[in-house]
Amino acid sequence: MTEKINWRLGMCAWWFVGLNVLARIVTPFYSTLLMTMIQQSFPANQLGQVLGMLNSLASLAGPAGLIFSGPLADAIGVAKLFIIGGVGSLLCGPAMWLMPNDQPLQAHLKLTESDLS
Repeated sequence: MTEKINWRLGMCAWWFVGLNVLARIVTPFYSTLLMTMIQQSFPANQLGQVLGMLNSLASLAGPAGLIFSGPLADAIGVAKLFIIGGVGSLLCGPAMWLMPNDQPLQAHLKLTESDLS
């Protein structure tokens, strides 16, 4: 029985490692788009404040996640927590398709560029 549990935990860990590697591979693609949109959406004199706030919020996500996931892992188990996190991540994909596109932002940026010319 213990061998079966250890095998399951080992498989969960390998899935976790593999999906994290995949996430690190695709991060530059969306990060580049995000930074471009931020730089085009805010005046140059505010970029330091905007990027500072963005980095602060991103840095806060790690400790905040650990604060909540630690007690939750103790209550339901690490394997179940990995499954819940994986399902939540998989649901983010279809949720992205339901979000509105950035065409209004692009129209605003074109208007701003033409005003500057």
